[in-house]
Amino acid sequence: MTHGTVVLPHEYARNYVDLLGKQTKLMFEDMNSAVMQRPYRKYIQRIEDMERMLRVLDSEIAKMPDVALYKNRIDDFLDHDEEFTLDTLEAEIKRVYEQFIRFRGNNEELTTELDSAIEELNVVKNSLSSGSMSAGGPALEAPLLQGEPTARGTGRERMGMQFSNIAGVVKMEDQESFARTVFRATRGNTFTQFTEIPDTRKSVFVIYFQGTAANSYMAAKLHRICSAVGVHLYQWPASREEATRRIGELENIIADKSHALAGFDRFIRDEARGLVEPIRMGGNSRIEEWKLFCIKERNIYATLNLFEGDVTLRCDCWYPTKDEDSIRRVLAESDYPASAMLVTDIAKPRGAPPTYTKRLTSSLLPSRLWSIPTQGLVYARYLLLFMGLFAIYAGCMYNDLLGVGIHWFGSARYEDPVDYGHATNYEMQPKPWIPALNGPPSLINTLISFGLGQADKQPLYLGQPVVQKWLLFAVAISVPIMLLPKPIIIQIQRSIRNKKNNRNAVANDDVEAQALLDKENKAVEEPEEEGMDEMIMQGALQSSSWASPIYIYCAWAVLFGITLGVLMFMDVLECFLHTLRLHWVEFQSKFYMGDGYSFVPFCHFDIIKDELQG
Repeated sequence: MTHGTVVLPHEYARNYVDLLGKQTKLMFEDMNSAVMQRPYRKYIQRIEDMERMLRVLDSEIAKMPDVALYKNRIDDFLDHDEEFTLDTLEAEIKRVYEQFIRFRGNNEELTTELDSAIEELNVVKNSLSSGSMSAGGPALEAPLLQGEPTARGTGRERMGMQFSNIAGVVKMEDQESFARTVFRATRGNTFTQFTEIPDTRKSVFVIYFQGTAANSYMAAKLHRICSAVGVHLYQWPASREEATRRIGELENIIADKSHALAGFDRFIRDEARGLVEPIRMGGNSRIEEWKLFCIKERNIYATLNLFEGDVTLRCDCWYPTKDEDSIRRVLAESDYPASAMLVTDIAKPRGAPPTYTKRLTSSLLPSRLWSIPTQGLVYARYLLLFMGLFAIYAGCMYNDLLGVGIHWFGSARYEDPVDYGHATNYEMQPKPWIPALNGPPSLINTLISFGLGQADKQPLYLGQPVVQKWLLFAVAISVPIMLLPKPIIIQIQRSIRNKKNNRNAVANDDVEAQALLDKENKAVEEPEEEGMDEMIMQGALQSSSWASPIYIYCAWAVLFGITLGVLMFMDVLECFLHTLRLHWVEFQSKFYMGDGYSFVPFCHFDIIKDELQG
């Protein structure tokens, strides 16, 4: 990496940054971090506002069925991005956005008015069906509800009593709770009737109560309940003529609103078709081109905010050393009237250069000892080899060879390291042991001494050597006992059991006994689950020939070899993981740290790709 300074003329700074983002890879440093001056923040705010408008348009287009966008063609966009300018594109996006917002507002208003007209039409039709229930004669020509119409109800007098009603529309999921609320609030002095509206999740309700609808306490309470629940109230017709006339008016209103909504849908589809069609053959959709242009321009002005200066802009940067000539050539071959330049620092930069990978820095050893070449050795076929080599290396570092302590290196923590044999975690955690104790007791040294039949120099308890000898003798005699007497005893027991079962089956001539015998023999001969030791030793133990002992010892040798191989593999793996933990956690964490930062150049393609994927 090389450190340098890019110098740009103020009038063409945006053009040069755009050119560098296309053809070079430079990582700019923030020259205004101390003063926090961002002279191009107004441009970024304008672009962010444009992106907000595009998100609204994109959400409207996503609601339309069978609409496919052509997107993610970044290379094609970068080859034709000079077709757009910030000012002209901003005006175009605002024009389309304002049209969408205005028509969407009108659409919401038309939709609300259409729903209200449909609900009122069902209320009026319900009043006709309720009034037609009277039986023949003059009753069919009489007013639906006798009396003066009120704001949301009508009263009628019958047998010296006056009745009123309130009508409206409620959602079907709120129907039961609304009916209970009205019944409890009025103490059962009302009657509520519901009629479902076809093809909707709504119902027409009519609440009948005693008294005038205009000034009674009951009417005021019902209006408060309806307002709290959020139902829609509508005028109940006073006569059949009024109901018929209102139905005609509502049908005309519904037809007009539906025609207007259809026109809105056609406009939206026409505008969306122009936004989703490719802007050129093999290119992105128009709205996608606008989104990519906004991403690119926003990052250009965000990079310009890193520069300092007024007449000429300057910014420190890092770039690959091999790309220095190409960067100078790009700046020199530009067609802009004012020239730009790249100045390479002669002195050593103050900060560390960025890297492509994380780097380890040490206060004790040069970082070259932990350089990149070791990464190429991490392959599966080298894993076991390096695990073994690392275990041997760790043993040498701990003055240990096959469990035998060897004084290869001195120790600053103990006066006589030879007396301590195999090094343990006590080396990682030194403690002020009393010299008279001749060092701390070690469990691993005790186990090694037990296996080799040697005396432990740091016994865990009194009389330990005697106990070790008896335990070792018990282990030694258990092996021939398990190999010789036990197979013979098992064979004798099996023969006796088979003879007894055969005699019982022949004497009784019992089919069930014979089936039971076959089942027992099968269970003996074919166990349900066999382990590896049974799979290997079963044939040898069941053999009755004169070579049975030879078969047993050969099978035991095979089983011993497999067991030894598994244990040795696990032991090598244990040594590797243990020493790896000690080095990287216990030791290197005190002196090493992951330092450095990644090289993230200013590149249009990478920036746009990351934002689209993020």
